[in-house]
Amino acid sequence: MMCKVGWVVACSLLIACSEPTKATPAGSSASAESTQASSGSTTEPAAPLPAPESPTHYASATPPPNNAACAPLPAVKNDAAPLAAILRRLSCEPALYYLTSDKLRAELALPADIKLEFAGESAVSLSFPKLPARDLAAAMGVDKPVAVRSNTGAWGYRVFNLASEGKERPEIWGPGRVTVGVGIRYTDVEDAVNSVPLGDAPLAGHAAVSMPEDVLPVIDDPAATATLRAALAYLAENPALLAKEPEEVAKLAGLAGDRFRVSRRSIGTGPDAIKGIDIWAARTRVAAGDVIDAVGAKGRIKHNEAHDSDDFLLYDRSRSAFPYRSLEVTLSFDERPGKEAAGPHGKYVLGGVFLMPGGTR
Repeated sequence: MMCKVGWVVACSLLIACSEPTKATPAGSSASAESTQASSGSTTEPAAPLPAPESPTHYASATPPPNNAACAPLPAVKNDAAPLAAILRRLSCEPALYYLTSDKLRAELALPADIKLEFAGESAVSLSFPKLPARDLAAAMGVDKPVAVRSNTGAWGYRVFNLASEGKERPEIWGPGRVTVGVGIRYTDVEDAVNSVPLGDAPLAGHAAVSMPEDVLPVIDDPAATATLRAALAYLAENPALLAKEPEEVAKLAGLAGDRFRVSRRSIGTGPDAIKGIDIWAARTRVAAGDVIDAVGAKGRIKHNEAHDSDDFLLYDRSRSAFPYRSLEVTLSFDERPGKEAAGPHGKYVLGGVFLMPGGTR
């Protein structure tokens, strides 16, 4: 998915199964069809293998140099100082974004209470304890720190971020953009007020750092496209897997790693809930047309009509859920940054694929 971190809120949000057997070549995008043996038994489709660990969505195989002119950290020692040092490196060192998430965590020597994951093509999200916001501002060297209301996203007005007075975010390093949430209740602030003093406000517990595309140019990711095609075909032949935990589904379907994030989707609650999964594009870029072709859907991409949101869905008239073999598929997209690609859907890239068992709507 494109970076959903101009705001810093978490963008997160049956049936007997036979086990898969043989392995297919990595990245295979062929449809995994069941075949009927002469004895009448059915051979299950082979489980797909994940794409290579190393990123394949950057235009260059070599990262640009680090920013040697990055401002040093001030000589401040408080509980927020380790977080400030991590944010500085993520802002000043583009080469870090070429690492896998495991190697990046090791390189940054993350403390146990700071969690990191990729949240976009060239973006990472961090979660951490809700320390006093003024302590992080001091450790970072933010001049005249305040909490500024976000102007990004459908729900941006509810979010306050750390910034220097008159700015949208801290502007002390670069080229990476740092966004740090501050725990201020928007209901406590008049709508016309865009910034408030930090006072005793805590951090919101999350931050993000993203590299602009002019620093790390991105291309459509063929390895991710092949992986996703193979995973969708495999899950369509094994719909009972949707009831398993998302982490297990990711491993079985070849979606483990940094490119995609798999989460739970369900209709109803309790033992009668109908379970599905969401497959989000994380550290990759997949062309909208490639996914639409993969599931054989037809329609037009339009702004999500059902909710206040920033995403776009594929619609056939008013329908946004499409049949795909044994599954029901909804496709979510983001606007493609920069130049539009060729094809009828070239303005968009994949945001997420939402899967439910067929006939559930």
